[in-house]
Amino acid sequence: TGNSPDTDKTFGLAYFDDLSSLEGWSKHHKTHLDIFGGFLKYAGELQGNVSLRLFHEVLVLEPEQQFFEYVGCHV
Repeated sequence: TGNSPDTDKTFGLAYFDDLSSLEGWSKHHKTHLDIFGGFLKYAGELQGNVSLRLFHEVLVLEPEQQFFEYVGCHV
């Protein structure tokens, strides 16, 4: 870890078949809405002076760029 302070980090990965599906999930999925609502409350309490940094990475892949394999699952 060197001189870096310890931090809590999380990671999520999701696949959507089109942009409409992603938009629908972000607008209606309970977990996403709870997290987003909690962030807005937090930001409001800090009057917008938030040091939290978030990022999203979005990739649009052609079918031939995708490979899916089940590893270690039971049948």
